[in-house]
Amino acid sequence: MKRQIEEIKEIEEIQPSAKPKFFISPVIIMAACSGFIAIMLGFVVLPQKTMASWFHESGFYFIFFTFLIWVLSFRIGMADFESLLTNWRKHFVALCLALALTVSAFLCSTPRFRILADETNLLGMSWSMFEKHSFYNPTQVFYYFDGMCDVIAHEWDKRPNLYPF
Repeated sequence: MKRQIEEIKEIEEIQPSAKPKFFISPVIIMAACSGFIAIMLGFVVLPQKTMASWFHESGFYFIFFTFLIWVLSFRIGMADFESLLTNWRKHFVALCLALALTVSAFLCSTPRFRILADETNLLGMSWSMFEKHSFYNPTQVFYYFDGMCDVIAHEWDKRPNLYPF
């Protein structure tokens, strides 16, 4: 038995261990690679007009899929009823505070005529996300009947993509 242990020690001395001395996590490597690709695409490789068109065309789908991932991760975390009750009890104070703040904000702002610039922008962007699967702000629209309409002019909003949510 001692002889076998001595042979294993000799082999380890001749062949170093397969474990690297400095280990980098795969998550860090992936984050560095994605950051490098983003910097290269955003500042070096592609012109700004191309990047803007890619951003405008793919923004809705990016938001939609990240929203689905968020919903699925929430659903997986709340799969069983016991953990649902535990989380309900754990976050009850925060839920009551959010409800109280919402009710107080509703009571403080009485219904009356206001200038609706931000609200109409939000409504227009939400409409374009629902109907056109894009996130532009329609500025001129020609309405027909039964909800049919043509967008005559639109502009890309300066706010981030998650603004309508």
